[in-house]
Amino acid sequence: MKSRVVAAVGLTVLMSASVATAQAVGQAPPPTTSPGGSAFTRTDQAREEERIARLHGDAVLTPAEIRAAATASLAAAGVACQVQDATNPGRSGADRIIEVSCLDAPGLLVVTSSPPQVLNCLSLDVSAASGVTPSVLCALPANKDPVAAVRGYARTLGLNCTVDAAAWTGRIGADSDRYEIGCARAEGYWVEVDSRGTPTRKLECLEVARAGASCRFTTAEEQAATLKARFEGTAAAPCDVTRARFVGANADYRFYEAACRGDEGLIARFKPDGAFDEGYPCADAANIAGGCTLGRPED
Repeated sequence: MKSRVVAAVGLTVLMSASVATAQAVGQAPPPTTSPGGSAFTRTDQAREEERIARLHGDAVLTPAEIRAAATASLAAAGVACQVQDATNPGRSGADRIIEVSCLDAPGLLVVTSSPPQVLNCLSLDVSAASGVTPSVLCALPANKDPVAAVRGYARTLGLNCTVDAAAWTGRIGADSDRYEIGCARAEGYWVEVDSRGTPTRKLECLEVARAGASCRFTTAEEQAATLKARFEGTAAAPCDVTRARFVGANADYRFYEAACRGDEGLIARFKPDGAFDEGYPCADAANIAGGCTLGRPED
């Protein structure tokens, strides 16, 4: 079943049951901060849930019932989430809004409509940070840690990365989300995750730059250090990499340019599995995608 995950910036009126038109959700749920501006505690949240239930004439759901309702709605939406915690912070009309935290994945807001609507907590945070204020935000502590949320994606994709920064960066069509992952002292990535929560693609930040975009969490020095590390134990090891560039790829190889401190640069050819294959001094590399462009750094 096609997922009903929505990267929404506001929850004001549930326009339709379809994802394409579900841009907002009914009456504003209770705020995620107390009147003094501090974060809600679990006791505060329980009181709010009880208040909202009384307002609508409902019985207050137990934590187990909230978790069961969230699990059922996520299954109906085709969204994978190993639920770790769940709360019921409000309503959208007759439907409950349930916030869940997921193991090794971003948290979600679930509207128990038919079909269910599912919203990504990290996308709501980005909307709030950009000045667009959603009428509901995720409040569970686990859903405020984007680094923890994407570590599972990094593992699944086999990234050699100690994740030290992360953010949701946007939707790709109707079926995928994109995240940026920053790595400690190394190059970061953009990763793409499908509507079921399965990571499907990774792009090195050098590839992102080659496409005309940029990574916020990766520096040029980290990119140079990453390429230098890949040269260790190869014929290119003498190159003290000062700058790096992704040149391009074909069905058989991937090509990177390295500027070398005090020496001529080179274009390195790697196999698809990441193993170094061959290096071409810039003087001999003119026929490889236009040759070297970084120039020779000063000694």
